[in-house]
Amino acid sequence: MTTPLDGALRVQQREVEAIRVTIAVEVERAGRARAACREAQAQMEGERAIAAGSPLLPTHNYLRRLRETQANLAAATADADVRLERLQERAVEAYGKARVIEIAAEQHRREANRLLAIAEQRELDDLAGRQSAARP
Repeated sequence: MTTPLDGALRVQQREVEAIRVTIAVEVERAGRARAACREAQAQMEGERAIAAGSPLLPTHNYLRRLRETQANLAAATADADVRLERLQERAVEAYGKARVIEIAAEQHRREANRLLAIAEQRELDDLAGRQSAARP
């Protein structure tokens, strides 16, 4: 049985699904940023080891660029985490709204079925009353 709330429920379910997809994209983005940050850290440690072995090799500028890159990647990771947290909050809110609409639709169905059962019972009672009145 369809209810007046079915359209709103479908819209809310689509929103939940869209947020779910966006969360998956953000999780992937945050994972890539974390991996790049770990890679930059490993590269910087490797360069430090090389620089320690060759004191004549000028590495100050290179290591400074690596530190900047690492800082940028850390900021990107933090931004992705913030976006992910906001999306998760939106998902919880959207799911909550969808659940409220589902409950309201189910209550509407139950009420419609109850009213239909009452109407059917009245018809049966009227029919039984007419049949008993028609008997002599």
